Amino acid sequence: MNAKFWSHFQSREDLMIYKENSILMLALELRFEIEDIPTVASEAITGKSNDKGLDLVYIDTNSRIAVIAQGYLAENIEKQQAPANKASSLNTAVAWILSRDLSDIPTELQPVARSLRTALEAGQITTLEFWYVHNLPQSKNVAEELRSVEHTAQNALMEERFRVSMI
Repeated sequence: MNAKFWSHFQSREDLMIYKENSILMLALELRFEIEDIPTVASEAITGKSNDKGLDLVYIDTNSRIAVIAQGYLAENIEKQQAPANKASSLNTAVAWILSRDLSDIPTELQPVARSLRTALEAGQITTLEFWYVHNLPQSKNVAEELRSVEHTAQNALMEERFRVSMI
């Protein structure tokens, strides 16, 4: 973990209200230069019970980018690697949010799934980013799981209902 980033993260007491999603909120804020992270967090954080491994969905039609993310915040950053099961959860989340019938998706996730699919179908989103944000060293197992995420998403997006061209 980059010491400068970690120090900055730890100084951001305003983000700690998001608990395990605090590191996701900082990454989102930095990536998209978000000024009002509380408003964005209230719309983007999805991690609740029965969330199907989905911690965050951020849709930015101005940049035409959407982010589907899973986060993990370890208390002890000295002796572990990022858990592969969290990357596997991201794969599960992608399958649910992009492939399952809306009526099968848990009620609390249906609005975000509908918004994302509508934006994709309308061509308002041209780039999907899949994030696994954590504060630990990467592992080979995590890299393998993230490749599975990529394949799951490509297969889901090739379904005719999205009318998305892969370039």
